[in-house]
Amino acid sequence: MPQPLTNPTSPGQRIAIVTRCFWPISGPTELAVAKLANELKSAGHTVEIFTLRWQKGWPSKLSYSEIPVHRVSKPTSGPWGSFRSTRGLARLLVDFQPTGIIAFGCGEETWSLARTFAGQIPIVVRMDQHLIASDASPRMTRMRQAEAYSAANAILADCSVTAQQVLHVCPDAATKIQTVPDLFDTVDPADRTIARQSESRNALAEAHPVLNTETGHPLVVCASPLTDDGGVFDLVRAWPRVAEQFPKARLWLLGQGPRGQAVWDEINELDLVYTVIMPGFFDDLCVVLLAADLYVHPLRDIGYDSNLSRAILAGVCPIGTQACQTAGTILDNETGLIVPPENTCALGDAISNTLARPDLRQRLGTAGHRRHAASQQAENVLAQYLAGFNAATIEPLSASSG
Repeated sequence: MPQPLTNPTSPGQRIAIVTRCFWPISGPTELAVAKLANELKSAGHTVEIFTLRWQKGWPSKLSYSEIPVHRVSKPTSGPWGSFRSTRGLARLLVDFQPTGIIAFGCGEETWSLARTFAGQIPIVVRMDQHLIASDASPRMTRMRQAEAYSAANAILADCSVTAQQVLHVCPDAATKIQTVPDLFDTVDPADRTIARQSESRNALAEAHPVLNTETGHPLVVCASPLTDDGGVFDLVRAWPRVAEQFPKARLWLLGQGPRGQAVWDEINELDLVYTVIMPGFFDDLCVVLLAADLYVHPLRDIGYDSNLSRAILAGVCPIGTQACQTAGTILDNETGLIVPPENTCALGDAISNTLARPDLRQRLGTAGHRRHAASQQAENVLAQYLAGFNAATIEPLSASSG
C-alpha cells in the first residue's frame, strides 16, 4: 500500500540528490549541492548523492563529508549511450529506496527520472542560472524539458529570472514553481574588521603572489558569469576611471564562462593587466569576500546570481545595474547602489565614490546582510525543499523501475 508522506520535514527521510557534476568538479552548483546535502544530514535525514563519472579512473563510490556519493558512467555517443547511463542511475536509486529525490538541473538525468519514477516517488527539481545554461544540449529538447518539469512535484528556482525561463519552456509549471535561495555561509558584518581583512588577504597572497593586495589598498571583486551579456566588459572599460583616482586599487574578476578569453583580451587592450586580475574559480569564495572592499554585479540583463547573494550575505557593499533593482536583489542607496546598464562612466564614478566612503560601504553592506540573512536561514530553506514532497505518496520501488 502506498504510504502518504504526511510530514516530510520530520527527520528520518531518505533523500537522493541527483546532480550532473560533483566532486572533484567544482562550481557554484556543485557547492550548492554539497551545502544542501550537509544541511539535510545535520537535520537528521539520510542523504546520498548520485552523479556521473566523467573520467574512467574515477571510483564509482566515495564519501564526501561522510555522505555517500555514487557515480554512474557518463552518457556516450550512439543510440544506447544515454540509455545505459540513465538505467544505471535508476538501479542505484532502486537500491537506495529514497522517500524523495532532489534533482539539480533539467538535463537528461532529470528527464529520465521523471519518466521512470513519476507517480512512485516525489521529485523536486532545482534550477539556477548556471543550470539553465548547462542544460542546453541537442538531446534535451524543449519538449523533453517540459515533460520533466510537468512530472516534477515542485520546481525551486534560485530567482525570478530563472523561474520565468522555466515557465517559458513549460507554462503549466506555474502552479508548482517558487523561488528559493541557495544556502550560503553568512558573515556577521561586525566581523568585517581591518584585522580580519588583512588575515584573508595574507592567506590569499600565500596561495598565489598575484593575489597580493596590501592592507589599505582597495580591492573590488566581481564573480559574475562571463557570458554574452556584456556587463563584465562594461566593468573593465569603467576601471580606468577608478584607477585614475585609486592607482593602488585592484579588480578581481572571478567569473567563468565562454567569454573569458575575450574579457582578458579587453584587459590587455586597455593596458590593465597589472590592476585587473582574473584569478579563476575559488572553492572558498568567503575568504575572497572577507578580503574585499566592494562587490560589483555589472550584468545588463540579469539581476541575480548566486555569487552576488554570497557577497551580500558576507556583508560586502554591492553595486549593481538596474537589473538588480528590478529583481529586488539590491535596493538603491538602502542595501547597495544602482547604476544604469552599459554606462561605464556612471559605473566607474559609483565605484570610486564608494571606495572613498568607508562609512557608506559599511552602512549599505550591513543593511543588505540584514535584509537577506533571514531568508537564508537553513531551516527555512530546507523546509521549502522538503515541502515539495508534501503532496506525494510513496510506493516501494522495485527492480522493474530500472
